[in-house]
Amino acid sequence: PSWSRACLWNLGLSLPCAEVWYRNARHTREKCLFTCLWNLRTPNNAPDGSLSSCIACDEELSGPVFKKASARTRRNSGLFSAINRPGPSVYQLVHEYPNTTVDLVKPSEENA
Repeated sequence: PSWSRACLWNLGLSLPCAEVWYRNARHTREKCLFTCLWNLRTPNNAPDGSLSSCIACDEELSGPVFKKASARTRRNSGLFSAINRPGPSVYQLVHEYPNTTVDLVKPSEENA
């Protein structure tokens, strides 16, 4: 729906970027909805570090096209998420904003 695209655009995404995110979410819903609903209360990662079946479905069925179309992911942008990833797969970046610098450090590493 157009409200979905508008929501993404209002978050600050460009119109083409909002379209990529919208189509990715729609495709994931079409391909992974039942898997994700069935595993709604499952953690994003198993104790061995593997992805839940919902996250794996999204990674395998929507991820490749999203990565190609967007050219950016949380990992290659240095942004952490609730999905645990091996350290080397998340780029270490310093994000600079006007009048400030934000050094992104994984929350678990802040007190290390």
